[in-house]
Amino acid sequence: MTDEQAAALAPIQADIESGQHRVYLCHGVTGSGKTEIYLQAIEKVIKTGREAIVLVPEIALTPQMVNRFKGRFGNMVAVMHSR
Repeated sequence: MTDEQAAALAPIQADIESGQHRVYLCHGVTGSGKTEIYLQAIEKVIKTGREAIVLVPEIALTPQMVNRFKGRFGNMVAVMHSR
C-alpha cells in the first residue's frame, strides 16, 4: 500500500477493531487504489468474524470487481444483481 492508502485505511481499521460503525468515502481517480483499501478493510472485518457487503456503482464493473474479490477471498464471495 502507498502512504496515502495506509493513511486512508488507518481510521477505518481502528473503527473496525473498536466496533464503531461509521461511514467513509474513498474518493480518487480510476486506478488510485481505492479497491485495495476496500479489500484491506473487508479482510479486517472478516477476521473479526463479521461480514461485508460491497455495492458496485455500475454493472459493467461487476466482472472486474468479482475477479479482484474472489482472488482475495475465494469462495466466500457471492454476487447478486438484477440480471
